[in-house]
Amino acid sequence: MRVGGYRWIKLRKEFLKECNYTCKKCGKKFNSKDLIVDHITPISLGGKEFDKKNFQCLCKGCNKVKTKIDLSVIFWINKFPPYL
Repeated sequence: MRVGGYRWIKLRKEFLKECNYTCKKCGKKFNSKDLIVDHITPISLGGKEFDKKNFQCLCKGCNKVKTKIDLSVIFWINKFPPYL
């Protein structure tokens, strides 16, 4: 288990309750197994891993769409690094 794994499990449970097991994008209710606590700003782009302000509940379908967008942004940043 990764560092912070137990902390993440606890935070995830708390946040799922706070969002009422509802996907933020499509508005549908799901059970906890079908919801993902997504980082709004990916950790790889500087998002805070354990900050609830950086969390959103997404169903698996909505999370797939967001992940594609996140990966394209990460690819673009790596392909065109900022000039110093």
